[in-house]
Amino acid sequence: MGRPPRIYVEEALYFVTCRGVHNQQIFISPSDYKDYIDLIAEYKKLYGFKLFAYSLSAGQIYLLIELKNNITISNIVRDINSRYTKIFNRRHNKKGNLFQTRFETFRGTIDEVRFSMIARYTEDFELPTEPFEPDQYTLALWHFDEGDGDIAEDATGNG
Repeated sequence: MGRPPRIYVEEALYFVTCRGVHNQQIFISPSDYKDYIDLIAEYKKLYGFKLFAYSLSAGQIYLLIELKNNITISNIVRDINSRYTKIFNRRHNKKGNLFQTRFETFRGTIDEVRFSMIARYTEDFELPTEPFEPDQYTLALWHFDEGDGDIAEDATGNG
């Protein structure tokens, strides 16, 4: 039985993670990083999605994408990763799959949104137990799990 299709929501944000099969590196040389970024740019232009953030490390990829034009997240990630795998395998004289199974997307509800001047990522990330507080890099911060009503205010005072 096939996998269920991913849900498509126009203008929704999708947080995508991809990892190397058997924890192998998916970026070995600077050219690998450049090729992946070039593919993102090519497919961004072709499909019209918005890319809000990305992080490429030796063994994993993180993308924050807003969908447009009825193009699904599956089409975008499959096309980029498929082309990249062919480039990577040819360059490094390898064969077979580069990425672990199906890529992951964020599932759940969002109770906080922070826009920052820097990308925030740590290898030993732990789920916060307290709401985020604005710092010098925070451009906007909304908490959606407080009180009643349908109004969310920017906690930074900037918005």
